Amino acid sequence: MKKYIILISLFYFQVSIGQETSNNYDTLIKSAYKLYTEKHFQKSAETYSKAFKIQSKINSSDFYNAACSWALAGNKDSAFALLFRSKYMNIHHLINDKDLKKLHKDLRWKDLINYLEENRSVYVAKNKCHFLDNGRIFYYDAILIDKHGDTITNEKFEIIPLGRPWLFQRIQQAYKIIYHPDTAGLRNFRFFDDYECMNEKRQNYYKKHHRVLLHTNALERLFTNEKSEVSEITGGIDDYYHFWLHPPRCNQYYYTQFAPYPLVYKSMLSDSNTFDYKGNLWIPGDGIIEYDYIIKPKKDLMLNGEIIKTYWEIKATSNAPRYGKSFVTSYFTKEYGYLNFDYLFFDGTKINITLKNVENRLE
Repeated sequence: MKKYIILISLFYFQVSIGQETSNNYDTLIKSAYKLYTEKHFQKSAETYSKAFKIQSKINSSDFYNAACSWALAGNKDSAFALLFRSKYMNIHHLINDKDLKKLHKDLRWKDLINYLEENRSVYVAKNKCHFLDNGRIFYYDAILIDKHGDTITNEKFEIIPLGRPWLFQRIQQAYKIIYHPDTAGLRNFRFFDDYECMNEKRQNYYKKHHRVLLHTNALERLFTNEKSEVSEITGGIDDYYHFWLHPPRCNQYYYTQFAPYPLVYKSMLSDSNTFDYKGNLWIPGDGIIEYDYIIKPKKDLMLNGEIIKTYWEIKATSNAPRYGKSFVTSYFTKEYGYLNFDYLFFDGTKINITLKNVENRLE
């Protein structure tokens, strides 16, 4: 059974496609899943079937879950039919799912695996963003604006994919962020009131759990290091299902800890429909931060001398228990990942990040 909660690192996101799912369909799907958890597999499968009759666009996970119910109810034909329709991409999960164990000896099982692997290969080739591939350098401009509207810093940074796993979490691909800090400007900036207390709690948490601190104390790094260049290595994911990054965190970018994470479920991107999803993130020293994302398709964007036929506007909100709401608006493309981040944080501080150039360094 494919559950509705998707685990990523220390946090999870629960997906809901707001404008594409009718109340009746959603009610039936929830009822079917509840029947499954109560081991009423036949009734669960039949309830899924009722839901599929009232909506034409079905989520792959719903087909998959219905197939699990049919398999457990002993109806192999219906289970296989839905698994083929699902075009399910997490093949490792499918192969190891105990709900489908009864199907393994059926001659159709091998055909199913081959079909799904071929479909996934085509999908990945078509939808992979390639942002994390080793071969390009992404150059950004970044402006910090305080709560009074005054521009504090105007600086640049680069992101360089390294073509290897991130050592801290090897399921993620590593990339280096090279900062060129506006040290003079940042000396005049006042961080939020309990910044030092918050950072100390994070450090104590990682020390207690024998883990290195992911991001050095921003003020220490700035004021004890007068170099014109500072770097850090972090990680992200670009697979068949989603595109996700750790945002910059050095110096003023520490604010992004409390903003919505850069996350796109690529399998749900539509050229015509707006959709939304929600999520939670647990932060050491602060608690659980809630997220809301709304993604809207856009057409015809000129970038680097080429026209991007379809890109997506992402409006996201986070709500941190200690600080309140922060907002970010960004544009996402499959060709270049994120083109910008326009942040408005809980205390009125703003950071605007814009992709200015992409360099192919292997040519």
